[in-house]
Formats: sequence, structure tokens, C-alpha cells
Amino acid sequence: MTTSGTVRLRAPVLAVAMTSIAYVVLWSMTTQRPDVRAVVPFGEDPFDLFASIAIILLPLVGGLTVIRILRYGPSHIPAGAIAARIVLGMGICLGLVSLALAAAIVALVRSPMDGPGIPLAVGLVSLLTIAAWISLAHEATGRATRPAPARAEPEPDALDDVVALIPITDDRRDRIARTAERVRRHRTLVGVGAAILAGVAAVAWHALREGAWASPAAAVVYGGILVAILLFAYGLLLGPLRVLRSA
Repeated sequence: MTTSGTVRLRAPVLAVAMTSIAYVVLWSMTTQRPDVRAVVPFGEDPFDLFASIAIILLPLVGGLTVIRILRYGPSHIPAGAIAARIVLGMGICLGLVSLALAAAIVALVRSPMDGPGIPLAVGLVSLLTIAAWISLAHEATGRATRPAPARAEPEPDALDDVVALIPITDDRRDRIARTAERVRRHRTLVGVGAAILAGVAAVAWHALREGAWASPAAAVVYGGILVAILLFAYGLLLGPLRVLRSA
């Protein structure tokens, strides 16, 4: 459904959003309640590792994709590179959920649970995920990624999308745009700084929720692993998702 250089992605956007929300609810039910986490077979590593990676990266990739969708609207996304990056973002979200669910299913097959509640919930979210994959493939593949007319200006990045959504005057928008250009000159530093801040915040939140860390070394290891995951994801997705274009 392409009209005047735009594509409609309303159906896959809705399907991916519902799947992502359903998975977050499932993750909260099975990991944030100690009594449930103690009995589910996928509450410990190595199975929990996939859930941890998914819940860390899903809001980041999903957030970038949602901002881009909000800027244009799900029915008026410019064909070509912009639509392709939105499709890629939704595909990554589904991939993260799929890996986490696959790990949970393997754990349930290896160690079946007595009650049907948790396995049924995993099965329902898995069906939603399959339906979302089908919707994304049907509506987007070959339509959103088809070539579009050449753009006179650079393809917008995530900063451009955020600025475009802010209801401000043109003069202030120009000042923000100049600040954004300075940020783009230090893309590596921005990624490192954001990852470290997220790691520190996660360590602090864990201490507030679970109690004081057993040792400073344990807190450093926990935060370091999170920082490493975020830095790897930032480096991997910086270009494909157009997080920050070069200055």
C-alpha cells in the first residue's frame, strides 16, 4: 500500500507493539515476583540470560522505532530508507522477544511445570509473536524497502526525529539543531557515557529493590556486564537504525 512515496505499516506496528507489551508483562510476572521466579525453569541462567538481554534492549530499540513512527504516523511513512529502518527496528524487537521465548520454551520442555498457567502464558505470547512476524513480512517486505526518490537533505537520525516532535519555535529549533550537530561529533563518547549512566542506575536500582550488594566487586561486575551489552548494541545498531548520523 504505497501512496505518493509513503507506505502503510499500521498493521505490523500494532502487532509488534502488542507482542512487545505482552512479553514485558510475561517477563514481569515471571521474574519480578520471587515466588514465581523460584519455580519457573527459565528463571536462572543460561535461560534467564536471553530474557535479560531482551528486556534491556527491547525498550531501547522499541523506543527509537516508536519515535520514528510517531514523527510520520504509521500510515504515512516515507518509502525507502526511513521505512526500511522502521521495519528493521520492529524486526529486531521481534527477534529479541523470539529468542527469549525460545529459551523459555526449551526450559519448559526440559523441566515441565506442574500447573498450566505459566506454560499457557508463554504459548500465548509465542502465538502473538508468530502473528506479528507474519504481519511484518506481509505488509512491509518489498514495500517499505523499495527505493524512494533521492533526498536533497541528509536522512534524519533519532535526534532529528526527537526535535521534530517537540512543539517549539523555529528559532529555538535551530539552536537545538546546532546542539545536536555538536553531539553528533562525539558519537562514541555519547554511547560510552549513556551506557555507563545506565549501568550505574541499574546497580543503584538493584540495591534499592533487592538490598545492599554483597560486595562492591559484585556490583561492579553486574554494572560492567550491563555496560558491555549496551555498548555492543550501540555499536551494532548505530548505523543500521540511524541512531546518530555522522556530523
